[in-house]
Formats: sequence, structure tokens, C-alpha cells
Amino acid sequence: MKKKITLLSLVAALFFLLPIFPMNVDAAKGDQGVDWAVYQGAQGQFGYSHDKFSISQIGGYNAGGLYNQWTYESQVNSALAQGKRAHTYIWFDTWGNMSIAKTTMDYFLPKVKTPRGSIVALDFEHGALATIPDGYGRYTSSSSEKAANTETILYGMRRIKEAGYTPMYYSYKPFTLKHVDYQRIIKEFPDSLWMAAYPNYNVTPYPVWSVFPSMDGVGIYQFTSTYVGGGLDGNIDLTGITDNGYTTLPDPNPSETTDIYRAGQNYSVMEVKNDKGHVDGFGAMAGKIKAEGWSTRTHKYQYAFILDRTTGKELKRIKLKDLPRADAAKVYNRSDTAGFQIEFNQKDVAGHSIIIMIRSTNDPKGDTKGGFNDLTETRWYLDV
Repeated sequence: MKKKITLLSLVAALFFLLPIFPMNVDAAKGDQGVDWAVYQGAQGQFGYSHDKFSISQIGGYNAGGLYNQWTYESQVNSALAQGKRAHTYIWFDTWGNMSIAKTTMDYFLPKVKTPRGSIVALDFEHGALATIPDGYGRYTSSSSEKAANTETILYGMRRIKEAGYTPMYYSYKPFTLKHVDYQRIIKEFPDSLWMAAYPNYNVTPYPVWSVFPSMDGVGIYQFTSTYVGGGLDGNIDLTGITDNGYTTLPDPNPSETTDIYRAGQNYSVMEVKNDKGHVDGFGAMAGKIKAEGWSTRTHKYQYAFILDRTTGKELKRIKLKDLPRADAAKVYNRSDTAGFQIEFNQKDVAGHSIIIMIRSTNDPKGDTKGGFNDLTETRWYLDV
């Protein structure tokens, strides 16, 4: 499948409009789609017009440590702009080491660009803890090593679920049986397996079911690495799981906090007049303040304001770049809905307790001339 390429904590944000939305995304059991790494380029590549989804590699952890996939964000934006459902996967070599698993999730979960609820899969086709020779020049895992590998996978999937995404496990059946107790995975996360098995390396536009990896809990079947000439992974959704993130938004009631960057993500949607918006993430990491979210667009320009929570004084103003948010657009049936993400130096607001305000305005400078509307998230703040 995917070849390896060697290569926060709190703040809120909102997401703003985009002139093009995937308005007709309607996933269903039986939909076909593709998965991408750096080889598919900055815009990705679909095989056929009937493809409905893509799953892009964000990066991962391998023998060289953490690495980013430079194509990830542009691939996600390209898929959404074409009306497809975009999802994410992480290369997950852990060698049964929980410290590696934690480092990987801490690093990548705040960087996920696909919608809340979408798939974030762990690609575990390499990097297993295994010391028993299998007689073919490779190694298999002992029962204790298999347990260690499985624990790192379950840890990662729990973190993905806690962050508000749909966890999946990707691999091949033979590799999985040698190194992982997959029954533990599907007991906790039913139908969460994304399994690969190919009939040959000829162009294969549709599944050949005679080579299907018969296992319980398979949600997506990757049936070829030669979906088209030149190579491309082809997948089929067996359960409708690729619809996740594109039909509903997270429960609007606050719940137990497990990830500081997502601490307030379940607050109810902000509403002022005809405007709606929501802060999905708000946090500090590596000297940066980051935020993300979505809102409706009722005026020409969109700005994020960072305000002092106690005085209301403006500390920073950022003009927003429109990003796709098909999930919010579909839920609220609003074509003027889009997302945004912001990032700035933490030192710019040091010593302040900050909140985020999103302004939709006709003033190109972000002021109020010509009409405006403000959405201010006062419930979620960050002491810097």
C-alpha cells in the first residue's frame, strides 16, 4: 500500500467559508475511493469519476523518527474542493513502544485537517516488535510482543476517538495475524479494520472478492495497488464508515476533557442574528498559539480577533483564509459556511487571558464599516 516517506495545547478557532464546497457528498456502503501518499502529488489523484473518498497520509513515525508529509494539507483541500470525502492516516511504526505511540499521537492529532468525525487511521504494516524467526528470513511476534504491539495500536485509536475522529487500523491480514491481536481491536472498535489484499498487479478497477481477507470487523477493503495504470490504491467502503465526518457534527454538549487542544470543542454552536460558528480547537504548542473552527459567512471579509478576556482589548487581528468545511455546510444547509485555521507566536499575547472573536465584515481592514457581525467564544479561554 502506502510507502513510507522518510521523511498545543489550547486555543480555539473557527472556520470560514470557501466559495466551493462538496455539497453533494453522500457516502454509502459500496462507495469506492483512493488513498494517497507523497507519490500522488500535491493535489492527489483519483482513479475514476465514481470515486467518492480519499485517505491522505499526514506523516508518521518510522526508523528515522517523526516525519511530515508535505502533500497532506493540499491533498485534503483538493479532495474537498472536488466534492469528495477526505480522511487521514498516520504511518505508525511503534515496535511495541508506548512512548513512541504517545509521541506520534501528541504530534499529529493537532495537525489533522479533515473534518471532525472523519477517519484517522493508523497504518501498521511495518515496525512491529518481533524477535522469533519465522523460517523465511523474517520474524514473528511472541505472545507478549503481540500484546505490546496491540496496546500501542489501541492507545492510538483511543486517542483518535477522544480527539473526536473515527479510528481505524490499516494493515494486511498476514502481517496482522503475526503481530497483532486484532480481536481486541474490533472488540473495542467494531468494524474498524482497513485491510489490504490484491489478486495481482494488473489494473483492477473493482474488487476481486475471491482474495478478500476474510476477517471479522473489516470496514474498508483495499483491493488493489494498481487501480489505474501506473499504480494507485483502490478501496471499497463496506459499512458506510467513510461517511463519518460528513453527515453530523460533534455533540454540542461539553464532555470530559481528554485533549487540552480540544477541551472546549463540544460547547454549543455560537449564534448571532443569522450567523453561526464554532471553535473546534484552541491551544498552545511549541511557542505557537493555534486555533481552528468554522462559521457562516454573511459579509465579504472574515477576520479572527484575539481579545483580552478581562478588558476586551484587541491583541491581534488575523485575516482568514477560507477552508472547506463540508460537514458544517451539510448539517446547517448553508452554502456560505467554511472553516479556518490560525497560528501566531505565543509571545504576542504573553501575560493575557485570551478569547477568540470571529468577525464577518464588509470592511477590507476588518473594522465595522459597511456592516459586520461578530461571534465571540467567551466560554473557552487560554491563560498565556
